[in-house]
Amino acid sequence: MFRHRFKVLDACPVCRLSYWPESGYYVGAMNLAFIVSFILVTPIFVASFIFFPPLALIPAWKMAVMWSAGGVLLPLAVMPYSYGLWLGLDFWLNPWEAGKPPELLSR
Repeated sequence: MFRHRFKVLDACPVCRLSYWPESGYYVGAMNLAFIVSFILVTPIFVASFIFFPPLALIPAWKMAVMWSAGGVLLPLAVMPYSYGLWLGLDFWLNPWEAGKPPELLSR
């Protein structure tokens, strides 16, 4: 599905199914990546202060930099998987033919 880590192919090399059925198609996948990241980071953040009290001694600006870096890098790490999940869910719920965008299909 990907040429590089963040470069989505135009279509499946085997069946020619378009990975870009419409403009803005992957906005939901980006939201999914942010939600998954939030669900992962929040318990880790809380647990870090409960189980590692010395972390509370780190200056606030260093903690802000550390958690901000994690908050940026984690969604980037999850993004390709959320794109694949989004495309799979959409195709499962609303299948379309290779070479035809979903809105052109007669139902």
